[in-house]
Amino acid sequence: MTRVRVALGVVGSAFAVYGFWLVYSRQTPMQWLGIIRWAVAGVIIHDGILAPIALLAGVGISRLPARVRTAVAIAAVLIATVTVSGFAVLTRSHAGGLNKTLLDRNYPAGWLMLVVIVMVVVVMGTVAGSLIRRRGKV
Repeated sequence: MTRVRVALGVVGSAFAVYGFWLVYSRQTPMQWLGIIRWAVAGVIIHDGILAPIALLAGVGISRLPARVRTAVAIAAVLIATVTVSGFAVLTRSHAGGLNKTLLDRNYPAGWLMLVVIVMVVVVMGTVAGSLIRRRGKV
């Protein structure tokens, strides 16, 4: 196990060095400042917004009855991941740019449809699990 960890660490470090070299050799100093700003903003957004929300969600979910806790946690993780990943298209932050076909759909409606589908599947899974447990105990 230790050899595997060392090998993975070496490979990961090699990729990191290669990535830093690419940034150093192909970007201007002004672009480096942009990269640094994005990195700092990412840490601030994560630590100041996302981590507290996740903490509060975890506390709230832990207070739910055990039979629905897992289902709600799964739904929350799926919906949060899709929401964060699609934030730019959901807010249409680049609409009206040079490429008018880039944001040509109603992404909020698609997101809402996905949320409904996730909730339906979670409810169905919870009900199915409850029925299976009941039949197993009878």
